[in-house]
Amino acid sequence: MSGKKQFTRHFCSIFDKLAVPLQPESRNMVSTDDKTRAAELYVQGNALRKQQRWGEAMNAYEQAAALDPESPAAHARQMLLQILEFYNKDSYNP
Repeated sequence: MSGKKQFTRHFCSIFDKLAVPLQPESRNMVSTDDKTRAAELYVQGNALRKQQRWGEAMNAYEQAAALDPESPAAHARQMLLQILEFYNKDSYNP
């Protein structure tokens, strides 16, 4: 297995272990429709991230966080940013 694939699998597994579960209740006044849509976007973002479609995953997380600021998507977005900032393509291209 190539170094890039190993790296991606390693950090995706870490991300999955640290991902925040969806919370059914919320303290803010976000409509039920917005919460539902935010939850859908969060799940979509997770699926896109697992497919290594980083930009699309980031967009889904951002949209979800805009609809529901208490959505776990905001945390997921931050974690994805940290993973992508750590990833150094030059180290895999000698």
